[in-house]
Amino acid sequence: MKKGFTLVELIFVIVILGVLASIAVPRLVANKEDAQITKAKVEVAALRSAIMLMKNQNLLQGTVGYPDLSSKEITAIANVSKNWTKSENTFTLNLDGKTVTFTYKKDDGSFKCDDTNELCKKIESEL
Repeated sequence: MKKGFTLVELIFVIVILGVLASIAVPRLVANKEDAQITKAKVEVAALRSAIMLMKNQNLLQGTVGYPDLSSKEITAIANVSKNWTKSENTFTLNLDGKTVTFTYKKDDGSFKCDDTNELCKKIESEL
């Protein structure tokens, strides 16, 4: 008597593996995007915290108002990834070819993005 699997059993196993792969692969891709969005949320929160930290440091030195973001100090404090580029009072985030620009307004300390941008909506949700 031969020991081994029949052709039908092998095909059955291959079909099951194919079904499992077709379910798992799209979820893995979605998990990667979810992780990138979560990381972006953390970095936005870090930038906002850095703005408040700099404002409080200025208050301790007798300067009233929100800080300028002209120095590289803000990105060093926030420790953001290389996906961010800074220009004047704007920070642009690039995630897999999609970009979103956050604008800092010194008069009220706001750090927001254009809410018509789909990536902005994902980042700003629950933040």
